Amino acid sequence: MMKQFKYELIVRGVLTYELPIAPIGWDKNLIKQTRNTKYYGLMRVFTAPLEFVKQGNTIICREWADYKSRADVEVRISELQVDWSYKVEFQGPLDFTTIKVKDHSVIINALSSGIESNVKAYEKANYQIPVTGSEVKNITIPSLRLLESASFIFNTDTEFEVDYFPGLTILTVEAASNVSSVQAVERVYREFPDWSTAGEWFFRCPYTGQVKIKGTLQAAFLMVGASSIDISIIKTGGTKVATIYSHSGALNSSFTFDIDVSFNLTVGERLYWYFGGASAVGGPGAAVIEGDFKIEYYTISAPTQCDVVPMWWLHERLMEKMNGVVTVCQSNLLRNAWGRLYVTCGDALRRLNTKTTTDMAGNTITIPSIPAIKTNWEDFFQTCNALLNCGWAVEGATSVLEGKSYFYRRSSKTLSVRNNKEVEFTQGNQYLFQTIKGGYEKQTYDELNGRDETNSEVFWTLPINKTSGEARELNLQAKYRADIYGIEIARLNLVGKNSVDSDSDNDTFLFYLNEALDAPEPAPPMFSGVTSGATIYNWIISPKRNLLRHGDYLHSILYGLDAYSIVWASSDKNADLVTIDSNGLSVIEKGDIKVNSLSDPLFIPIIANFKASYNDISTLGSNPWGYVEFVRKGRKYRGYIDDAGVDISKHSEQQYTLILTPDTPFK
Repeated sequence: MMKQFKYELIVRGVLTYELPIAPIGWDKNLIKQTRNTKYYGLMRVFTAPLEFVKQGNTIICREWADYKSRADVEVRISELQVDWSYKVEFQGPLDFTTIKVKDHSVIINALSSGIESNVKAYEKANYQIPVTGSEVKNITIPSLRLLESASFIFNTDTEFEVDYFPGLTILTVEAASNVSSVQAVERVYREFPDWSTAGEWFFRCPYTGQVKIKGTLQAAFLMVGASSIDISIIKTGGTKVATIYSHSGALNSSFTFDIDVSFNLTVGERLYWYFGGASAVGGPGAAVIEGDFKIEYYTISAPTQCDVVPMWWLHERLMEKMNGVVTVCQSNLLRNAWGRLYVTCGDALRRLNTKTTTDMAGNTITIPSIPAIKTNWEDFFQTCNALLNCGWAVEGATSVLEGKSYFYRRSSKTLSVRNNKEVEFTQGNQYLFQTIKGGYEKQTYDELNGRDETNSEVFWTLPINKTSGEARELNLQAKYRADIYGIEIARLNLVGKNSVDSDSDNDTFLFYLNEALDAPEPAPPMFSGVTSGATIYNWIISPKRNLLRHGDYLHSILYGLDAYSIVWASSDKNADLVTIDSNGLSVIEKGDIKVNSLSDPLFIPIIANFKASYNDISTLGSNPWGYVEFVRKGRKYRGYIDDAGVDISKHSEQQYTLILTPDTPFK
């Protein structure tokens, strides 16, 4: 006679043993489907440890003795069906970190699937993944327009004269490039300078664009008769771009002049301060008392090459690392919708393909080195979710990473429960948040252009009152970096160096590519608010655009609050970016978001709790993500599984915790 249940142990994926005696405690266990609060998908849970005797005890203890915590044994429990076949109700690895060996038995926990258990064990483990293989794409990181500045002081002058270049001393330079655009000037008398060759320039323009000069100048004048003075800023060729002061005739006084001028230059043009004029007998001219000024100008960095890999590839490599074998991975989200999202590391940005070391004789040698991404699964998923609004789960033996709507399917029914008892509705407090932390992790650089970075830390407030306890924050902040000025600092300030001590060496960087150009997607049709101008990239993954991609989830947790807004609270750096893409979507980074403008909600944050007669939910078939239908006071309701357990050994009454679908007529 065939048994109702069959109990098997599978050793190292090769040997299968059918146990003549059921594990003790099996009849007290529940198989539960629980929605993971971090990954949003359902996870299978075995609720209590199992105790194995006789043959089971021998097999498990022998494996543990040989392999310790690396022992590999799975338990499989199957139930006889009406067609005399067995259906697997539960299969998962035994957790040898929980083993307790007694005189005649062994007690051990059973985990869910191998992939789930490995992710639980290794989600924080940092792996080093070389940027190599057929999926590597060599891209051009484009020239980026950068703002630079320099501060000067005028050297004090005791000699009254005309036709001279005043002395200038550089106080500070905030430069993004390695090319010097400013220099100090010694005081030189020159009556008829050649403006095409004169070496007394204080600024040489590195980029066609606007230049701003602001400061003060105090000068004394001693002039009589037909004397004249003209204090000017002159560019290559002798054209005056700004006249600070001009006077003819007698003058014996001192003045302080405010300097606030701007003008356009082309690449290579130079600027000169010049005190020109004509002297009469007894009227020698002007002398500098003191003064200072700051010049701000644009430069443009040189393009460089960098190896990058697609995010879907990193999904597969991390699963392979955690599971120890090649793992089947599904992600239409990363492969198709976001197939242009790529990732790289600090070493690849800096083109570090060699490293120095010391041989046994003490000699310094250079050896090849492949740049590697250093990351873990937790940071990878946090970044994917922050940018793309996704979830993760295991289906069979497949790692599935898709948009959240994949895991909340209101158009598909999973099952209808039978004879459910009294239903209790409660507020889903786990879905209530008062603030959102978004964008990207705050970076410590505070350079001139760094302050203009848009892809940095951002906070929003939600229209949900705190009813009790501490206010809760929804963390939608990416762990990987997309800050274009941080990328510039990493790739340009360190160009040509072979050291590996940069702060960005272990950071992971994102690029949204235009694959036809083998380069980041360039500036949108219309934009404003950034120093980099038309050289901007990574704007598609800006903090606000990332947040808008969470529209269906945010509308869910803000259900019923359509009259309110998500309010921009603060940004670490620049929130002035405004972009309008080719689809006409206009995004103001620091603009509020009306709740009624968000995508349709996935669920209602109301929880239904009830008990019902046994239903076969142990595997949920091929559709664990659809709705469960139940009845309350003659009315049908729908909800997604948040937590549900089944005692298949007894087919007893089971507990359901569901989160309501948005089309449920809840009042």
